[in-house]
Amino acid sequence: MKKKSLKYYKKVFDFNKNFSKSITFYKKYGFVIYKNLIGKNHIQEINFDLRKIISQQYFKYFSDTKTTTDEKLIKLSKKNDKFRERIYKIIQDLPSNKRLCLNKNFYKICKSLKLNAPTIKSNQIRMDLPFSEKFLIPPHQEIKGTKSDNLIFFITALTKTTKDMGAISLYPESFKLGPLIPNTKKDKRYQFVNPKYFKNLSNEKFNLQKGETIFLNMYTIHGSNKNVSEKKIRWSSIIRFEDFSRMPYLDLNDEYLKYDLKG
Repeated sequence: MKKKSLKYYKKVFDFNKNFSKSITFYKKYGFVIYKNLIGKNHIQEINFDLRKIISQQYFKYFSDTKTTTDEKLIKLSKKNDKFRERIYKIIQDLPSNKRLCLNKNFYKICKSLKLNAPTIKSNQIRMDLPFSEKFLIPPHQEIKGTKSDNLIFFITALTKTTKDMGAISLYPESFKLGPLIPNTKKDKRYQFVNPKYFKNLSNEKFNLQKGETIFLNMYTIHGSNKNVSEKKIRWSSIIRFEDFSRMPYLDLNDEYLKYDLKG
């Protein structure tokens, strides 16, 4: 696989103007970056809801008003990490988050890739706090718990992601390897792909602007890097779609479990 420059891979496609070219790029490299896939108003709505719930909880325990939303959550987490854990659980059910996965643009992509009967596998808001490695997943494919061999997923930056905040990392064209049985270790929380499969591939890191979306093939090997900023949280939305018209699970075939080992 011929290596290209990061500048080439970092090309951002306008969903409304370059849709056909973006799908061609995706089919070749196993990912593509979009702007205008999700409207600015919807991103703002989610961020407003996040600020509201975090501020509500923060001012129950602290009085300092000169703090950002990120600083408030970091401070709550340091007081007791269960504050962060419970806020995380509740924000998954925010109406603004649930509405996001109904965006018609996602279904246009599904249709173009012949994902004929989409189901929403998951709809998640993710938070990566500074210097926390607890939820970092090593390079992996999006196959754990996946019951269809036709899955696509989207990661959208809810705030600007700078280099020190821990960008997403991936291996272009690695999807061509197909599904790989993952590895596990006792001291690792999550399953991962054996490095022998991608040691000769280009590893690229992507810092997304607020509202940009990276769309990936389920077999594209990817992971995330540690947030080493001092006071910023990496906020992202992750949405996964499966195809129930290509789902052996419905016919009592549990072969998918061989990819579902840990984490």
